[in-house]
Amino acid sequence: MPMTGAMEPIDRPLPLRLIPRKGGQIGTIVVLLIFMGIAGFIIAQFAPWELVAARNPVGYGILAFFSIFFLIPLFWIVTAVLKLLPGSPYYYLEIASSGLVLRSGFKSTRFTWAELSPFVVHLEVQTSRDKNGNQTRTEYYYVIATRVADAALLQDQGKRLGRAAFKMLPDEYGAAGKKADAVAMSDWLSEIRAAALTGRTVKTVAVPPAFQETALAAQAIQPAVARPARGGGVIER
Repeated sequence: MPMTGAMEPIDRPLPLRLIPRKGGQIGTIVVLLIFMGIAGFIIAQFAPWELVAARNPVGYGILAFFSIFFLIPLFWIVTAVLKLLPGSPYYYLEIASSGLVLRSGFKSTRFTWAELSPFVVHLEVQTSRDKNGNQTRTEYYYVIATRVADAALLQDQGKRLGRAAFKMLPDEYGAAGKKADAVAMSDWLSEIRAAALTGRTVKTVAVPPAFQETALAAQAIQPAVARPARGGGVIER
């Protein structure tokens, strides 16, 4: 949902944690439940339980097929529910004076500012055709950064996404729209990185309007601030 009004950046102390927008998760859950309800209705038309009772192997095949089919929306529902938990402990981007922590599910990846290149926006386009030949175009705006040694790859559209050390889709965290969110986050993180690399401790940052509603004080939700790696590189847990 695009931002309205003349909102200005506001200063917030570090560390900050960006968490997914709640409205988007609720909408996802509703859509997936409707989808699963329709799929369940279709299954019922085949009466697979009656076939199973008659020991017809077709019934087992139908149940096995739709069980696998249901796992995909069920996975996304569980993911959306995890994003709705208070403080979103399993999905967030934490910004600290020393670096970043990107949490996705049960994996956390830590970065220091010194090991990352400046941040850029990468557009990934996927196209598909329906049975009538109509083409659908889906755009994904990633915010990415490479390791410092690979910074030259940021100019290579074909290689930079695959070689990115830091990669995320920021539209779940922002309220300005896919492209605008990506541009705002890329500029914001690059600005914080540049300030941190001057050697001074960055204590406060100006949060762009798109992320003000999803930026929480990390101290209140058990922060996991980035720590320098021994010997450099990305730290994972």
